[in-house]
Amino acid sequence: MKVKLVLIILLSFMCLALAQDEGNVTVAVAENETYGPILVDANGMSLYLFINADVEMSEGSMMESVRPEAKSCTEGCLAAWPPLLGSAVTAGEGVNADLLYVAEFDGMNFVVYNGWPLYYFASDQAPGDIMGQGKGTWHLVNPDGEAVPVSE
Repeated sequence: MKVKLVLIILLSFMCLALAQDEGNVTVAVAENETYGPILVDANGMSLYLFINADVEMSEGSMMESVRPEAKSCTEGCLAAWPPLLGSAVTAGEGVNADLLYVAEFDGMNFVVYNGWPLYYFASDQAPGDIMGQGKGTWHLVNPDGEAVPVSE
């Protein structure tokens, strides 16, 4: 049991180290053959949002300047869903610069689009991977800054 806990802690720290503030990051739009246009980083890696399905039960937003239904991903969650972090952010082609900003939370600079902090899914290994789509309340993000519905 202790070994398992140590491994979880190590994985969490490794993911946090990978997601550390990269300075200026870019958010762009890529075309996905199943879901249409989605947000990606400068390397084409898919970006996700995390919806709190029960806003009434929420103790409030994880940080100021984000939607109240933006569920926070902390501690163990960050191992599977590392946030997109940056001290500054650039809007790539197809991205509405007015919806894109950086918000500080718990000592980290989260990249936020239309009120949603953006995350990666650790199982996505290559540009274009969308393995996190529809996992629980995790969704790809469209250029309007809304959750992409899961296809049937």
